[in-house]
Amino acid sequence: MVLHVDSLGFRHGLREDWLFRGINLTLKPGELVWLRGASGSGKSTLLSIVSLLRSPTEGSLTLGGETFSKKTSERKRSAMRAKYIGLILQDSDLVDSLTVNENLQLSSTVSRHLSDQSTRMSVLNELGVQQLSDAFPTEISGGQRQRCAVARALIKDPKLILADEPTSALDPENRNRVLTLIQSYCIQNGAAAIIVSHDAATQDVATRILDL
Repeated sequence: MVLHVDSLGFRHGLREDWLFRGINLTLKPGELVWLRGASGSGKSTLLSIVSLLRSPTEGSLTLGGETFSKKTSERKRSAMRAKYIGLILQDSDLVDSLTVNENLQLSSTVSRHLSDQSTRMSVLNELGVQQLSDAFPTEISGGQRQRCAVARALIKDPKLILADEPTSALDPENRNRVLTLIQSYCIQNGAAAIIVSHDAATQDVATRILDL
């Protein structure tokens, strides 16, 4: 089991209405879930809870044999996030002061899964951005940054990949390249993924669809 979500619920502050409640999900190695729903339904919030960036209001989730709830410390969440989760955000969230290659190197260092130059170049090559390894994020396009963010997530050898609109800035060819790479990574490495997306092409790689 890669991930188990048990009766997860979230509401903002003291508000009485729930953004979502009673979410249950178990992900096994090789699985890829397409998480979809209308704007404001809580997709990104759910992803942020599963990525341990935010605590749920109720319920729990189990990652790497450890259980997390609203009582879990940030220190414990941060440690698990670093070593277990590959997070791909819509705005790429690359460090502007580092080159693409240095961003990948930092990611692997933080996760303690050290990578060499040839491994980093291989991942960039699979995404068609190997020529940008020495460029800074501010020097490349939004679509290129998105693909570099995918590379940064994969280079740390995560067991769980969480992606928020990873293909929103991509043309069809590069969209398919990204989705296929995430799919093959999960199968080959015993990992699992949740992809939040409005892109219907995600169904081509998804093993399941979860509507929120």
